[in-house]
Amino acid sequence: MKGLLLKDFYVMKKELRAFLFIIVFFTAFSFVGENNSFFIFYGLVMLPIVNISLISYDERSHWDSFLETTPVSRTTAVTEKYLLTLLLLLVWSPVVLIVYLLQAANLGSPLQAVCICMYMALFFPAIIYPFIFALGSEKGRLAYFIFIFVAMAAIAAGVSLMDQGAFVIPDGLSLILLLPPVVFYAISWRLSIALYKKRSL
Repeated sequence: MKGLLLKDFYVMKKELRAFLFIIVFFTAFSFVGENNSFFIFYGLVMLPIVNISLISYDERSHWDSFLETTPVSRTTAVTEKYLLTLLLLLVWSPVVLIVYLLQAANLGSPLQAVCICMYMALFFPAIIYPFIFALGSEKGRLAYFIFIFVAMAAIAAGVSLMDQGAFVIPDGLSLILLLPPVVFYAISWRLSIALYKKRSL
């Protein structure tokens, strides 16, 4: 597992720095003007694409086929990608929370921010990763971009309502709502393992 994570970090360092810079740029852009606060969550939606790009690199270099000749199981390969997503989001989510709190005059409570971060960080990849592991990165990437288009529209509408004070999640309800994305992510992980084991490489 450690070796797989190191391999992916090395690839990110060499190939994906520009993409990571774009995430930082758009997050900073949320401070420009009064109607750009939905860019706060841009990175949480886009970070899983980093993982999809890594899977694409693996497929183009036939890394996934090479793993079949090693003791590394398909279960481990899938688990590493889900774990990598959690590590990336663990690094970036505090940044999102800090930016959110800096703009707290127009937004909700810190607990509401945590709730939104959890959904942005876990719900989106949980939906798309089973497609990736079942169909491959290229077909899965298309499904992801379609989903992002719908998701970003929903985020923009939701944040607009928050800016207007028309949509506020009570703190007590926020605590309850923290559980579903975690459960959904775990179910997605198990589903991806099952689909990847059936896929012909």
